[in-house]
Amino acid sequence: MTRRLGVLFVIVALAAAAASCGRKNEPAYPDGSDYPRKYPASSLAVPEVG
Repeated sequence: MTRRLGVLFVIVALAAAAASCGRKNEPAYPDGSDYPRKYPASSLAVPEVG
């Protein structure tokens, strides 16, 4: 009985740890946001010389 309870506790602890990490969904960005954008942003790009 004690051994089964211990094994059950370990299984529940591992399941809880696995369920609590990682990204859950796509974040909601505010309206008018320019994130995400490609790197480098065109306003920050270094102009070509020549």
